[in-house]
Amino acid sequence: MKHTGVDMARAARQWRHYNLEAHRVQRHLPRDSWMLLGYEALCADPQGTLDRISCFIGVDPAAVPSNFKSGKHHIIGNSMRLKGIGEIREDKSWLSVLDEDDVQVISRITGSTSHLLGYEWP
Repeated sequence: MKHTGVDMARAARQWRHYNLEAHRVQRHLPRDSWMLLGYEALCADPQGTLDRISCFIGVDPAAVPSNFKSGKHHIIGNSMRLKGIGEIREDKSWLSVLDEDDVQVISRITGSTSHLLGYEWP
């Protein structure tokens, strides 16, 4: 992956490891002590997702700014934080950037974990 300097297979193994570890820990915690939050849900409905988080942790809801870059925050992991856009939106550039070989490597390594987490792709 270009921003981390690792090859596709290693990136896929890292993703699988981090997500399986989080899933393993989650299984040992009471259901009301954690919430599942997906990147796609956040991008699809930022305000609804923030409201859900606020309710879960017991604080008053806050409004998502129309330009998330206008306030202080700590957003890591998604390149939208570095681009000129100020809105929260899903980055699907990987759909056009990855070639068939990359997709096969990722699918082979993450397939069962992807399905366990609700992702339905190759």
